[in-house]
Amino acid sequence: MCEIEQSLIEHTSDPDCKECRKRICYRCNMIPESVAEILFSSDEYPYNFDDEAGVIAVKHLRECSECQSWFRGIIPEEIIERNEHASHCCCIFMYCAVEEHDMHSHLPSFHFGAFRDEETWWVDGKLACFRFCPWCATPLPNKPYREPAQPE
Repeated sequence: MCEIEQSLIEHTSDPDCKECRKRICYRCNMIPESVAEILFSSDEYPYNFDDEAGVIAVKHLRECSECQSWFRGIIPEEIIERNEHASHCCCIFMYCAVEEHDMHSHLPSFHFGAFRDEETWWVDGKLACFRFCPWCATPLPNKPYREPAQPE
């Protein structure tokens, strides 16, 4: 029995919490990255959770602070941090293109910067005429997804 499965049994007596945790963990194949995507996703019904039982599990997770705390306890901190940052972007592909372009050579790099007196999106260092995300078709914001960190 893996650590997550053992934790499922030991950390709650509430049957709704236990069912929610089991359903999410088993549908995510006990992979912490997949569980984190459910927790941070802005999708109403993430990938394989669009049936009645899945919808109930996701709704419970998003409303139950005890389950959110439990999931945050089983997901490594670096995965939580990455998903919190990614939640600012319209989709994971845009997050990778904006924040992790050095690690994803198959994706163009996107950044927001000035051109003459206007702020605009740049792609691979060239001025771009993108108004929509090329992956999810969401309108691009008129500002960076996250403000750059200020030096201390």
